[in-house]
Amino acid sequence: MEATMPSSTRRDSEDPEITPEVHEAGEMPAVPETATAKPSEEFDDTKALTVGVNPARLAWGKYDHGRNRDIGEGDIHASYSADTIATSGKIRKAFRWQAKLMVTVSLSRRDGIEQAEAYQLIPLKVFCGGAMSYGEKTGAAEDAEAARNDPNGFYHGMTVKQGSEPFVLVGPPVVFVSAEEPARPEPEPPEPMQLTLF
Repeated sequence: MEATMPSSTRRDSEDPEITPEVHEAGEMPAVPETATAKPSEEFDDTKALTVGVNPARLAWGKYDHGRNRDIGEGDIHASYSADTIATSGKIRKAFRWQAKLMVTVSLSRRDGIEQAEAYQLIPLKVFCGGAMSYGEKTGAAEDAEAARNDPNGFYHGMTVKQGSEPFVLVGPPVVFVSAEEPARPEPEPPEPMQLTLF
């Protein structure tokens, strides 16, 4: 995967339609990204989608020993769950992108640009395919090879839990890359005023 963003790259945007009733995982970023392409139909129709996001969403953060947690970690980075999916079938807190819950399964840095690969997270009861656990999907060598060659990605159709709720990861994966915000013009300083004291 190239670190440079192709012309089909777009920036994600926050969706005002997200309500607590839709999903309660994740938080919207404090700094909204700007959409530069078609709306979310592209997510469903494209096999390889690269999305530029605010670098703060991919930030690693720094461990604060006093608080016993990471400070400044981005929501996409904090969602990384490949280790917990393989060991316990659970995920960390999902993040939101275009009214969809997403889970990060890969983090990398290429040419100084942070990247994360993520899959959509949907409730198991609405998944219309063959769902299986990580162990079932990789139990035999031929099953693991088939998973690696799945056109929708390795984790497509994999069952996971967030809390006690069963979900399924759905591909194809989306690659989120760190993209700088466009420069904003500086506001004009106000005209100086002379104050009279008397």
